[in-house]
Amino acid sequence: MEKYIRLNRSSTDSTTEGYLMLPLSNFTGSHPSADNRLLLYFLPMTESTDTKGVDNFEVELSITNNKHKEVLQDLTEEFATGENIYIDFDAETSTFPSSNISGVDWTYSLGNAHDNGWHGSRSLIKILPRDFIADDVGRPVMIDDTGSDRWVESFSTQPMYASVPIPMGFKATVVNIYGSATSAVTVYEADINSKTVTSRGTGNIGTAIDITDVTADATNYLLIELAQASGEEVYGGGVTITAVYA
Repeated sequence: MEKYIRLNRSSTDSTTEGYLMLPLSNFTGSHPSADNRLLLYFLPMTESTDTKGVDNFEVELSITNNKHKEVLQDLTEEFATGENIYIDFDAETSTFPSSNISGVDWTYSLGNAHDNGWHGSRSLIKILPRDFIADDVGRPVMIDDTGSDRWVESFSTQPMYASVPIPMGFKATVVNIYGSATSAVTVYEADINSKTVTSRGTGNIGTAIDITDVTADATNYLLIELAQASGEEVYGGGVTITAVYA
């Protein structure tokens, strides 16, 4: 007899927040993601963009701190010997197959759940000194090594740029640039097959820039423009990313 996982993370009944059901036979494994989080992986509901065995449907359980073993024992018993066809993970009614589970969420990821994102990170892309280039003034961006510290700087007051690809299955949401001053920053969405760029947010070095979300597609990336004052130091930066549905 086939069993089903029935999920509800909210009292809001909508296409993204309402009930969702997965066959238990699609369960592929589990591992902790934090002291109070446990991830369950399922094969995705098949759509034209899915690759069976590669793409993942992730169920994130909020659990009592460091009770991963106990939760896995409860789930194993329910999955293997429970008499109910439907196994509920319902945040609205606080109905779960383990007393150590307090919440549930889910997301969809492309690629193996253990290595997608940016070098294994599913939340941050680092912007390194090597990622910055100069504008067309003809002088390069340089690493200053006159003392014991290191940073990058441009010639005079010329701007510098960083190009940041977004991993497939993710969206970019926030940009941070770190340096010695607070010069202006403009974040563009650009494409590898076009010279057209579109501004997705502006701000300053040293302050988080909440950009209009940019979801990865086959051609797009972020192009970050930094205005510069003479002698200004730039250390690096980061782009916050979040997994999205395909």
